[in-house]
Amino acid sequence: MSFIPRRFLLRLPCCAVAVLALDGYLPVRGGIARAATTGIEIKLLDHLFVPDQIRVRAGDRLTFRNEDEDLHSVVLVGREDILEETFLDPGTTHGVVLPGDLAPGSYQLACTIHVDMRAELVVG
Repeated sequence: MSFIPRRFLLRLPCCAVAVLALDGYLPVRGGIARAATTGIEIKLLDHLFVPDQIRVRAGDRLTFRNEDEDLHSVVLVGREDILEETFLDPGTTHGVVLPGDLAPGSYQLACTIHVDMRAELVVG
């Protein structure tokens, strides 16, 4: 993202939001999201991870929010040392900070209760 002077952003806040959204810094429903410096929220809704592809950086904070009526679990497949299987009752959240030395690559999030419930975590 290119540098935008703060005085410009204060005058045109709606344009600033549009610029940030186009550059991928705001969470979106479905599709791809990239974590901002404050972290990113991943919803568990309708037996899906929303969004289903999350772009992050090592050290980012992820918050999982169960907005479904069913119990879900969350695990980072093959990297349980980072995010071991955690169960979330409806209406609850769980947060995790990714290690600062997490290698770039693609990782899979899964719900072990609902075997088709998957998401991709892309570390860049």
